[in-house]
Amino acid sequence: MQTAVDDSTLFRFDGLDLYPLIHAVTTRNPALPGDGDINIAGRLPLDEALANRRAWADLIGIDASALVAGRQVHGTHVQVVDEQQRGRGALRIEDAIPQTDALITRTLGLPLIIYTADCVPVLVYDPVVHAVGLAHAGWRGTVGNIAGSVVAAMSAAFGSRPANLIVRLGPSIGPCCYEVGDEVIDAWRASGVEHLVEAIDPREPRDYLDLWRANSLAFEAAGVLPDHVESSEICTRCHAERYFSRRAGQGHRGLFATIAQLQPRPYEGDVQGDD
Repeated sequence: MQTAVDDSTLFRFDGLDLYPLIHAVTTRNPALPGDGDINIAGRLPLDEALANRRAWADLIGIDASALVAGRQVHGTHVQVVDEQQRGRGALRIEDAIPQTDALITRTLGLPLIIYTADCVPVLVYDPVVHAVGLAHAGWRGTVGNIAGSVVAAMSAAFGSRPANLIVRLGPSIGPCCYEVGDEVIDAWRASGVEHLVEAIDPREPRDYLDLWRANSLAFEAAGVLPDHVESSEICTRCHAERYFSRRAGQGHRGLFATIAQLQPRPYEGDVQGDD
């Protein structure tokens, strides 16, 4: 399908263009069916969903048939993926990796994808060992410390050092709009993350949770340097004209995607980490 999409329809994280890494976040796009919803879990006819996916993939510069996805369940499981998983979930969500909310890889040319609306899309990159991860962090994943799980998994699988990791938090519901119940605040308090109160905004009648600050604190607790963690600070509910948002009451359940793929480095040792 030929569609009028261009690079301005994508969101990209600051500072990552310095590295051999393809990455992008898709948006709502009226040129595509369903405003560009590329999820294939039955929210669009399959042919339209796959056509959307191909359109986005062509724009980003990756192979849509090679995408690796997880069956996201708002958990904290991290899956190491390589060539054996190429294409898992690319054509049918039923074929995606079960019970998985984070994917990490060192395999060049293997595109990873996660889906979000108001949840936080997280990209973690290690410029020293040249590894990348994506995570889906809703409130359950956040309070369950998916941030720490990703750091631990990259350290165990690839030898990543937390101090070398670069973390980017993408568009999601912001602290301006994320009103939550006591069960969410209680679960966050039970996480034991240092300075956790910084992510809580007490209001009446209910509190608000800052998922950006909460995940930043969790990554810092896992050893990532504070200045290596940056948030887009784009609220999906406030910008529902560009991003899908559950809480914006749009009348449908579209999802946007975050995609990352490692590219070959010019030569080994081109980036040095912290001692």
